[in-house]
Amino acid sequence: MKRTNSTIVGMKKNNNNKLIKLIKILTVTFALMMAIVATNNKHAEASVASDKATIFWAAQRYYHWDGSQQYYLNRIITRESGWNINARNGRYYGLFQTTNVWGRNALDQGWQGMNYIRARYGSPYWAWMHILRTGWY
Repeated sequence: MKRTNSTIVGMKKNNNNKLIKLIKILTVTFALMMAIVATNNKHAEASVASDKATIFWAAQRYYHWDGSQQYYLNRIITRESGWNINARNGRYYGLFQTTNVWGRNALDQGWQGMNYIRARYGSPYWAWMHILRTGWY
């Protein structure tokens, strides 16, 4: 079949139209994906804020650790897990990066971690001082 110049020009226009449609689809897809990522980040930030509130409430209510102790508790958890309840480092798991974690939520992990800190160091301040001296707690 012999192609004429008008046929070739028509094919190029058709291919250009398809390319433009593909670019539009990819742009919309990318925008949607970015919106989902932003939404997930907002949920993660809200979850961390909720986890902090839960831990600090329990620290105050049951361990009588005030704002200064909560400051060190925050430093420990931030260092150990970045407030990720699913953080894992080898056999260590959770907010406090402990072994034998029996809870998968912030409150359960909080009880376990705060009990450990109270039993071994007395308070988050002394646990943090130990971390500064040794690199672990």
